[in-house]
Amino acid sequence: MNGNGEKVAFLNTEAIKARSDLVPSVGQTPEGHLEIIPGRLYWTALNAPPKNTATHHYFSVDQELVYEPFFADFGPLNLSCTYRYCKLVQALLDDSRLANRRVVHYCSQDPKKRANAAYLICAFQIIVLRRTADVAYRAFANIRPPFLPFRDATTGVCTYQCTVLDCAQG
Repeated sequence: MNGNGEKVAFLNTEAIKARSDLVPSVGQTPEGHLEIIPGRLYWTALNAPPKNTATHHYFSVDQELVYEPFFADFGPLNLSCTYRYCKLVQALLDDSRLANRRVVHYCSQDPKKRANAAYLICAFQIIVLRRTADVAYRAFANIRPPFLPFRDATTGVCTYQCTVLDCAQG
């Protein structure tokens, strides 16, 4: 049911893939969330863990999906983490108990966690929803502060910037 008491179709991952109009928007919701799938999936960075509400289900992977650094590198997360994240988000979106709630991926304000969390939700859109990298990154186009670029895993000076969008584009 929506706010007007009308029955709304359950937007699971298959229904979302079939609808080309459900693309990320640029800008934030009144709660400060970035809209990934309108009315269904959101992303945000917070100072403290939020509480679930009747309208929002929050989840984080900051402690479960962790990058193993070589030196000063911090990501992007590996394929195993990416796969686990995709399966987790797909399960949340397909869970009928969450059908009437907005699913919100939150991460800490730590610049390294923010970049990895953004990479994961972009990868989910590309792998599961079959979106292009540019469409997947659209919600993050004007994010402030900008994401910390990933760096080479060597001990030397990093001579290039590898962005979240670069990773999404392959």
